Amino acid sequence: MRSLPLLSALAFVGCFGTEIPPQKPAEDPLANAPPPKPTVDATKIEDKPNERKPTKPDDKLTRDVINRATRQANNCPQIHEEGPFGEFSLTLVLSEKGKIADVRLPSELAEKPIGKCVQKAYSVESFPPWEGSPINETVKINLKKPEKPEPPKDDKKKK
Repeated sequence: MRSLPLLSALAFVGCFGTEIPPQKPAEDPLANAPPPKPTVDATKIEDKPNERKPTKPDDKLTRDVINRATRQANNCPQIHEEGPFGEFSLTLVLSEKGKIADVRLPSELAEKPIGKCVQKAYSVESFPPWEGSPINETVKINLKKPEKPEPPKDDKKKK
């Protein structure tokens, strides 16, 4: 009977010993593989700065961007009804970094809310960059005064 508690204690220590057997490190399956080949798209423009940038802006793409911004600017009277209204000539400074760097407004528009709307319409646009210096573009916009809808006519006669 005395051996039973001793045998139980030895079995317990044997099952839950304090030593952990050393484990073999897992082998990396790609350790001996050759490095991956870079794809054509993996090259950044910064890696080859003159290889991808043209020496002048893409005329068609730049014209499309300016036309889109002009349509947005022509909608500004729908938001700012206080004017001024009419046809205005703007000068856009196209940056070689692919943004419209400056929108030069006539003095009638410069400090008005509608003028700020026109500036924003152009300043958010972008196009492909090029190597060179900024270019000035003159654009005409037509800010039409919004028409007030007429109240509906009441066809019913009062009795």
